[in-house]
Amino acid sequence: MTPLSLEVRRTSEFERSFRRRKRHRAAREKAYRKLVAKYRLVSTEDPTTPYCDCLSDIPFGWRDLIETLVQQLIAAGWDRQVAQVKQKWGGLRFYVGDASPAMARLIARAEKRSLKICEECGRPGVLRSATFVQTLCEDHADGLPRLRRSPVIRMRF
Repeated sequence: MTPLSLEVRRTSEFERSFRRRKRHRAAREKAYRKLVAKYRLVSTEDPTTPYCDCLSDIPFGWRDLIETLVQQLIAAGWDRQVAQVKQKWGGLRFYVGDASPAMARLIARAEKRSLKICEECGRPGVLRSATFVQTLCEDHADGLPRLRRSPVIRMRF
């Protein structure tokens, strides 16, 4: 394979991956807005306003994982303040204001579980990468290669 054809292949993989992540943006945002309203989640910057930062960018396949995490955190005494929720290096990142060690362990477990859940549909998945790392099942992988190990160093709590 020539360098030019390899570059074309990488570009098309990136475009497919990009289109897939942006598909159904409005549906994702609507589902997460319902979750924010249901549990009365607020922003750490202004606790009088609901959290709404980048809701459409949170992978839809993790909604059950995120809802379970929110329920567990509330049961542990969480003040419902959210700093940021996002996907990074194929895994969930859930940042809150003040968290006890027990809450930090709950968040770390959810982040670790996200590395085995497809971002698109919620079925079992594995880390894959073309230009950026994602956790995808076979149906949503579109031929993206599996990663042999996580690109992130995890800390234990």
